Amino acid sequence: MESKSNGLTLQLLLKINAVYIITFTVGLVFGGAMFLELIGYESFSGDMNNVSMWLGVAVFGIALMNWTATSFVGENLNSFGRMQVWVWVPFILINIYTLATGVIEPGANMATANMVFGPIIAGLLYTKSKA
Repeated sequence: MESKSNGLTLQLLLKINAVYIITFTVGLVFGGAMFLELIGYESFSGDMNNVSMWLGVAVFGIALMNWTATSFVGENLNSFGRMQVWVWVPFILINIYTLATGVIEPGANMATANMVFGPIIAGLLYTKSKA
């Protein structure tokens, strides 16, 4: 496990990751239509509201695992950190794909934030979790 030190530790980075992911949970569960409009989607049906809520709960699970990782992974915190990189890679690839194909307009608030934050957090998780 990573030793106690000042600065950005893997433990702190996982908590930052959890807080960022929680924004998706809150948006998807409590304001699905509005949240998805921030991403750039225009069409939203009542059925999508239900899908949005289920997705929000799943995303909450990822956030909770990040927040509590130190309590259940023990000496394997670095492995857990590297695994979180592979959680972010599909999100980054989907963002690139949807922007490249015009599904989401460039400059959509959340898409733009994710194009910045996703690679940064994935890179930091990778760097901090190298054994």
